[in-house]
Amino acid sequence: MANTVIVHGPMACGKTSNKHLIAAAFGCESIVDDWEPEHDHLIDGALHLTNSSLNAIQEVERIRAAQVIAFTDLDLPALNATVEEALPEGDYAIVEVMGHRTLVGRLSEVERFGTKFAQIEPIFQGELLAPVMIGGQSIYQLTPCSAFTAFKRAPTSIYGLPPSVAANLPATALPAPSPSPADGDGIPF
Repeated sequence: MANTVIVHGPMACGKTSNKHLIAAAFGCESIVDDWEPEHDHLIDGALHLTNSSLNAIQEVERIRAAQVIAFTDLDLPALNATVEEALPEGDYAIVEVMGHRTLVGRLSEVERFGTKFAQIEPIFQGELLAPVMIGGQSIYQLTPCSAFTAFKRAPTSIYGLPPSVAANLPATALPAPSPSPADGDGIPF
């Protein structure tokens, strides 16, 4: 079961730049940035980032149980270790491929059809996706890195993934459809 967490702190303190790390460390399924407790609903299983006052947040906390944390109270090095432990063992790398594509994830070498390939399991939303095979001749640059560095450098939105990887995303990794406005007759167009 995912946790509902509210992280509050002043503007530009680092909440947004560390949102994926915080969400992964606390087991949140989604992220709501710029959450306003006076106007926005609390979403179960989500990380909510806000610069609202603690009093405004506590009003919401009384209505629904959520873990409230001040950004300054977070131990970012400990969260880094939590994320490192969550990702499977293996070699991680940032791989730049011809065609202006970058894949970030777990790397291994496999042989298929009598030829060796780099097998990359891209990281997206803190999870490893299905492997992608890349021929050695297509690799422009390969930069080995730690699992944590790979996690931090991985794409954070579907638009950051190469089209072939985005086309094969599991349903759980797809963004929720946004409601379309109706013009009063109940038909969205």
